[in-house]
Amino acid sequence: MKRIIKSIIILSFIVYIAVCVNLLFLDKRTFGAVEITYAQYIRFSSNFIPFRTIWSYVQALFTGSLPLNIPITNLGGNLIAFLPMGLYLPLLFRKMRSVKALILTMTIMILGVESTQLITKAGSFDVDDIILNVSGSLIGYWIFTWDWVQKLLFVSKTNSKRGKAA
Repeated sequence: MKRIIKSIIILSFIVYIAVCVNLLFLDKRTFGAVEITYAQYIRFSSNFIPFRTIWSYVQALFTGSLPLNIPITNLGGNLIAFLPMGLYLPLLFRKMRSVKALILTMTIMILGVESTQLITKAGSFDVDDIILNVSGSLIGYWIFTWDWVQKLLFVSKTNSKRGKAA
């Protein structure tokens, strides 16, 4: 039974990665038909100020300045998109069962994704995406730590004082 579950987890992880690659890199968003310089592209499509985008979407939720689906899709989508990583990484890699290792790995991974999107013009660089994506993976990790989830997935636990899974 453990082998079947592990095989299902690995297969679903591969499918999840393929969907992420498609959404993050292959589903290109363009800046319209107008040709702009790369410097203009970076200026218009990047946010390097933490919480700027998040705050603007939260304000839009309360003021109604944007259709409701836009802030909800952007905020919720960025949280949910990497929530599975918080489950998959500790399931598949023992070293990722430490919250510090997960945060470091996810920050580097999402920074790489955002930078690649900027370099390839397959999206934009937004530091708030990094914040939301890493937060989403932490929610996934928090779910991973639930006893019933670990029992369901046959994850062995140790009796450490910090409650970390082994």
